[in-house]
Amino acid sequence: MTHTNPPTIEASENSEWLQKIAFQVKAEYKLPGLWIGCAEEGKIVASVAIGDRKQGGGFPARLQDRFPIASLSKPVTATLFAILKEKGLIRY
Repeated sequence: MTHTNPPTIEASENSEWLQKIAFQVKAEYKLPGLWIGCAEEGKIVASVAIGDRKQGGGFPARLQDRFPIASLSKPVTATLFAILKEKGLIRY
């Protein structure tokens, strides 16, 4: 039987609801770790870092860590603009 330690967690105040989401995402996608945040009016209002920064452990994820996102900024930006256009908030 393999024993696994619970993932490390670092969280901002009032982020219990976001912690639940983070644990679900980590488990569903079998991630070694992740940082997740929620912003309101341009300010981060809740954030959670769980698990490890690297596969294999030994480097706990922290709130100040930067995770590489590969080449995702262009499709994320395009999706955001499509949503804003669909809602009539911008024209292009």
